[in-house]
This record gives sequence, structure tokens and C-alpha cells, in this order.
Amino acid sequence: MLAVLGLALVGCLPQAPASSTQPRIATTPNGWPAAGQAAAPPAATPPEAPPSATTATTEAARDLASEPGGFASRGPTASPLEPVFLAVGSPADAAGLGGVRVGERTVVFDHRGASMGERTASHEADLARPNRDRLLAPNEQVFGRDGQAVFAQYRGIAFPGLEAEARDELAWRGLLLRTPWAFADSSAYAVGAREELLWDDRPMSRFRIARRTTGNEVGDRYELWCEPGSSEPRVLVILPADPAARACRVRFLEFTPIGNVRLAMRWVVEAADGARRLEVELSDLRTSQAFAPRHFAPPPR
Repeated sequence: MLAVLGLALVGCLPQAPASSTQPRIATTPNGWPAAGQAAAPPAATPPEAPPSATTATTEAARDLASEPGGFASRGPTASPLEPVFLAVGSPADAAGLGGVRVGERTVVFDHRGASMGERTASHEADLARPNRDRLLAPNEQVFGRDGQAVFAQYRGIAFPGLEAEARDELAWRGLLLRTPWAFADSSAYAVGAREELLWDDRPMSRFRIARRTTGNEVGDRYELWCEPGSSEPRVLVILPADPAARACRVRFLEFTPIGNVRLAMRWVVEAADGARRLEVELSDLRTSQAFAPRHFAPPPR
């Protein structure tokens, strides 16, 4: 889904169908936030990962995938991520939050680090399910998904032309809201054993993760970096399968107790060179929200 958040930025900020004057964000075909490509001048060559992050390169993930048993299918009780769940709460605890509603303030930065603009939206999600989300923007634009079904509306009118953008934006926002618990689903993700690495000379623990696919299809890959002592998540490296998408990383900050879990209330998306491209601040998170059965599903046409 997202390469360090190395992927490309999907229309990460809700847009009005045609008349919006807000800056649009560059996206990749698979719809993950790209690191502010729209504002950056064309580069002769794609940026390379910094030397301190060489252990998080796409090549490393591919090497692991080729190792016999590199990614093992494990049951919920045998997940290598158990230390992480002890630090921030179990998948069952996260699912127990039920329906949640949270405000998201998104700021986009150009290649020089200057703010290009910001947007706010309300994110509603069913944390007991991996792909039930709804984004509501102040301009009355609504994106929603329920499983593979996706819809986009503007002031109550369906806009099928925005569905690809909606799918991408809901996917990356939904994944970050559910990290690390989403990776507990062994039918969707394969998780490698814990490894140790250095990030800017700082010890970190790493779990390499691959999305399971069928046939010869290549899935997105991820790396979850955690504090070696507490196992609290610090960084999610995204290594997209799409060759047109760039690797990126997301830093998780400001962990806050919510029910029986600890949730990161700020996400910082960085390009491969470490430059900040996108920042999302969460606020006013409410749990146990009662959503109608078809709240996330496409409305009848």
C-alpha cells in the first residue's frame, strides 16, 4: 500500500471534483502518498535511501522474500509481533474500540520543507475490520469503502471518477490508523522474525512484512521499526510493489492511551532522503461509535 512512506502521495487531501483551488498532491498508480512530488522540480534520478537506512531498502525486502521460510505463516498466538502488541495493546484490544471517529489535520510540505497547504477531515473507521473506512471533508466530499467496494460523493452526488483516488487514500489512511494491529492477520500478511539494525547510529528492532498475494503477483512490502527495549513502533517503511512508486517511511509520534491500546496521534511521512513531506495530526478521537450496517458501503445509485 505505501516506499518510506516511500510510496507516492495519493490525493491525500480531500479535493472538490473540479473547482477546488487547494494544491493537489502527486500520487502513484497504486495510490499511496508520494513525498510531495508535485512541488519538487524534476530530478535527474530518483532519490536514494540515506546510508543510515540501507537496511530498509527494497533490495533487502526482496532478498528476504527469496529466502526459504523468510516469511512464515503463523497463527495469532505465534506472531513475531507479540512484543509490539504487549507495548501498544493486542489486536483484540484494538478491535474492541469498535467504531471510531477522529479528526485528521493534514499538512503538505514541498521539497524545501515549506508548507503547501493543509486540509482537515473526519475519519470514521471500524477497527474490528481491516477495510471499513469513511472520510468526510468540510467541502461535503465523502470517500468510503467496505471491503473492496469503494465510493466517492460530492454534496450527495456520486462521482465515479474519484473512486480510484478514494480507494488509495482510504487504503493508506486506514492502514496507518490500524498499525501495527493490521499485520496480525496472517492470511493477509507474512511477518519475518525480529532483527536488529542501526538507524542514524541508534539501535532499532525491525520486522519485515510482506502482503500475501496469489499466483505470480508481487505484493507490497513493509518494515516495522520499533524501540529495542519497549518494542513500541517508531517507523513504518513502505516498499511498494509498483515500480513507479517511491519508497518512503512514516514516523509514529505522540502515543496516547485510548482504551486498552496506545495510539500514535501524529504521523510524519518522509521521503527517502529523510525530508518531511506530509504530516497528519489526529485529534478528538471517539471510540465505540455506533455506525449503521451500511454506513461504509456505497449508497444505492
